[in-house]
Amino acid sequence: MRINFGFDVSVKNTIISVIQYDNQFYIVDGHTRCFVAFQKGVIDIPVEIYDVDNTSVEMQLYLDCIKWCEQENIYHINDLSDCILAEAEFEKLWIERCQSHMEDIQNTLDADFAYREHLNHKVTYTHEEVMKYFKL
Repeated sequence: MRINFGFDVSVKNTIISVIQYDNQFYIVDGHTRCFVAFQKGVIDIPVEIYDVDNTSVEMQLYLDCIKWCEQENIYHINDLSDCILAEAEFEKLWIERCQSHMEDIQNTLDADFAYREHLNHKVTYTHEEVMKYFKL
């Protein structure tokens, strides 16, 4: 998470984007704003529930991000207090990681799709064409 210490303290008017998954809400955009608001004692923040297809690359990325947070014992916005980074570090450690991972997910899906298309492509051979490879 990155923090701009010149952050506007009128955080009550900010909107945090969340997804709902498995009966839980997860922040997908606005972690810094939410953290600053929480640190300032603001506990009611408007949220926008982001509707995302559960089979999308984006959703797979979000689910993997949730796993990464769990691996780092981050379950609440206040758990980010030990994760404050300079902007360049944040860009490298989080943004680039997420972008690279999203590309990996997309490449895997593309390869899987190509393989499935290959399996669905049926080639028909005549009996004579097949039999020329067998000596009976």
